[in-house]
Amino acid sequence: MDTHDPNLLKILSSDCRRQDDKLYCLTDEEITLYHPEFKSGINLVKRFFKKLPKFYEFLRVVFSPGLSCVRKLTPQDAVSRVFKVDNRKDHIVVSVGSGTKRIGRGVINLDIYPLKNVDVVADIRKLPFKDGSLDMVVCEAVLEHVPEPDTVIKEISRVVKPDGYVYVSVPFLYPFHASPDDYYRWSRNGLRQAFSEFEEVESGMRAGPMAALQGLLMHILAIPFSLGLKHLYIFWSQFFMVVLAPLKILDIFFSFSSKAHEVAADIYFLGKKR
Repeated sequence: MDTHDPNLLKILSSDCRRQDDKLYCLTDEEITLYHPEFKSGINLVKRFFKKLPKFYEFLRVVFSPGLSCVRKLTPQDAVSRVFKVDNRKDHIVVSVGSGTKRIGRGVINLDIYPLKNVDVVADIRKLPFKDGSLDMVVCEAVLEHVPEPDTVIKEISRVVKPDGYVYVSVPFLYPFHASPDDYYRWSRNGLRQAFSEFEEVESGMRAGPMAALQGLLMHILAIPFSLGLKHLYIFWSQFFMVVLAPLKILDIFFSFSSKAHEVAADIYFLGKKR
């Protein structure tokens, strides 16, 4: 995404400064506040791999319990489907909390960290866009890490146009995973309620029951091997994540069940603003 794009500049509601082909919509104090977490713990490993976004995303798809091998509605699918049906031209889509993942050409990536592929550096609790200025917001595996998810949901609703769209995925049966912290889980009905300002287009299982089992076992097995030491726990949990990753293949069988979302690792919701 070109941060000089006049369409992007027209929808900004706050002062942002351009640096290194990114728009910074954070104060210096906010940047100082968030950087210590970015440089600590397991995020050192994540940061290393995030320098290679495509390889990092490949690792997530193959090994992470949050992404199943079952082909369910992905953010890319949702964006493609929505604008193919609506036939909107010059639509503006923002992926909030995007990390390094680029889900499509022209999609604006927003994140609290100035990672590779991030276009706008901002706090998702204070989105720097005008009311009703976006055609679609994508929020993938982000809400559980925010201490005030209701604030983020209100912000998303504020910036999406009437008849605009939201795609969100969240964990349901998933272990604690701090980045920098981890607060909430949602069932499918809970996600529908949280986004009640949006009429449901589709919802369901993003990562299935066997992905959930993989996520639980990788942490359960890491506990006795870690001897109470944090760094050993991180090592062994990642080790068992890789070893147990083939379990996700079995989610193919669960993908045909209408009840699979009740024991799923992750769920998704695609909605249209009322």
